[in-house]
Amino acid sequence: MMQKNEVDLLFGWVMHHGDLFGFENLFIFDNGSTSSKSLQILAYATDLGVHVSYEHRDWSDFVDKGTIISAAIKSLDIQHHYDFFFPLDVDEWIAVDVGGDISIASAAIKAELLHLTAHNGALRTGYAMDNHPFVPGWFSKSPNQQKYFVGAQMAGFFDHGFHRLQTNGAEKDLRTSIVYVHFHYRNFEDIQFYSKQKLSGYIVEIDSMDFEAYNGPGFHLKTHLRMNEEEYRKSFSLDQRIYIDTIAQRMTQFSQKQSELEKRINQHGTV
Repeated sequence: MMQKNEVDLLFGWVMHHGDLFGFENLFIFDNGSTSSKSLQILAYATDLGVHVSYEHRDWSDFVDKGTIISAAIKSLDIQHHYDFFFPLDVDEWIAVDVGGDISIASAAIKAELLHLTAHNGALRTGYAMDNHPFVPGWFSKSPNQQKYFVGAQMAGFFDHGFHRLQTNGAEKDLRTSIVYVHFHYRNFEDIQFYSKQKLSGYIVEIDSMDFEAYNGPGFHLKTHLRMNEEEYRKSFSLDQRIYIDTIAQRMTQFSQKQSELEKRINQHGTV
């Protein structure tokens, strides 16, 4: 996973996937964070056993994210220590569809992965569950939002957003029951900040002709930048959304734990 200056999402991403797969099996590529809180979370993650790399700090590295992640997966695949590789964004949590219900239980996710170990080809998520930014725990199904992951010895080339994968597997792509819980939507101030951060290297001026014409990586973020706060808020409702109690509880637990960490840092100056 590659990130820059994430605060609200980074801690939960680390804790969720560390609980699922072990912190020592997580790899984070920092893209030049300057936020003290983000750097403190990365230091905490390192103490837990997460592999954090600070080598890819430039904008060009973010542009080459797909290439960097693909190369890392290929390097790890040679070690024969891993059964699957998930290239993720910081706003994505791995989950699984079990009979139409969303589960973030380790046993349920690993049971689905067990069925996929023999597949000789690329693997796709079934869909995503998009968050409601103002009512935590409520999600809407996004059936067309699919991303790729791979099993051992199937490493290939991922595109920038992990929506495409080139692999030499003999079998066709397989759509799985793995689901990504997608915390894409944030409060208005944050969605503006992070959208501009991600698009800044592609578009010099947000109000320019280049902005309107741009259709490259992250182009969907332009929608948020066109809105004022009232328009952004009105774009969300609880219609056709479901409440996922286990995720809401996990979000609360991680938020409390992050607050405790920040308090400890403020008191003692270290993680």
